[in-house]
Amino acid sequence: MARVTALLITLMLLPSCSSLRPNGPRVTLPAIAGWYDGMRVYYVTTEITDPTMARNAGVTYAPRLEDAVPEYPKPPELRTVLERVYKFPGNEQDAVFASAPTPPGPESSDPAYSPLWLAYMVRWNDHSRPRALTSEQAIQAAADANEVSVERTSIVINCPIIWTASGGALPHSLLTH
Repeated sequence: MARVTALLITLMLLPSCSSLRPNGPRVTLPAIAGWYDGMRVYYVTTEITDPTMARNAGVTYAPRLEDAVPEYPKPPELRTVLERVYKFPGNEQDAVFASAPTPPGPESSDPAYSPLWLAYMVRWNDHSRPRALTSEQAIQAAADANEVSVERTSIVINCPIIWTASGGALPHSLLTH
């Protein structure tokens, strides 16, 4: 599980999924550091399908999200709502995402981005020297070189990316130290 950073995000509570109340109450959630395409991102986690991970992260255990996992093997052309997130179970480094909203918010232009992620566990092989892997391509290259093993799980995580190096913060949010 990626370590929680000292950054906090202050978000407006949404009375519904479609309308924002700028004068409404606020909630503070921990922002977690991650990587996308070699750049820093921050995200919030709200639900996980694994009870131990949910407990450790202090988020809602939501087993029903697992219904989004397709039957495998699935044909490559079958698109699902799930994207890939690479987790390092030994906390060697922050999570790596396969996509990110560009930019976060209503102007996002990345059609691949989804806030629902299927977890892939990345483990360093014994002979390897751990180093930062900050993109999906770097993880794939390390797997091709037999430095890491990558295992697809059935764990679904709801963790929207709320800040990207290239696009800034989600509108109506504030990152603080």
